Amino acid sequence: MSIKIILFLIAIECNQTFGIGLRSLILEAHNRRRAKYGNQPMVLDEDLCTECSEYAEEIVRNDGVYRENYLEYLYATGPITGKHLQIVCVFRDALPRECVRIWFHYRGFAENTKYYRFTAMIWNASTRLGVGLGRI
Repeated sequence: MSIKIILFLIAIECNQTFGIGLRSLILEAHNRRRAKYGNQPMVLDEDLCTECSEYAEEIVRNDGVYRENYLEYLYATGPITGKHLQIVCVFRDALPRECVRIWFHYRGFAENTKYYRFTAMIWNASTRLGVGLGRI
């Protein structure tokens, strides 16, 4: 089974030093939520973080406008197959843990796009996490 990857992109109002600490905080929040479902912890992937940071900077250049293309890679009848799942959170006043909590509350039926996000967050085969920070 191929490794599943969640590409986690964030554009946030902060300086880069503070942002590096946020990566660990976001990873910890993810792993705590995943543990509730009996799933293995994820690890930060530096290559994914670099890719995420580039995309976060693109979001900043586009005044916070972004597209979520996760549905073209994830279907209710099959797993993610070697593709990156893009999940974007643009936040200014929310804490990182709050942002992760909101993602984990996306639950619903198979035809509900929010359901797909929730599935990706707890997918046991998802092992690597990338976090990108862009200054807004």
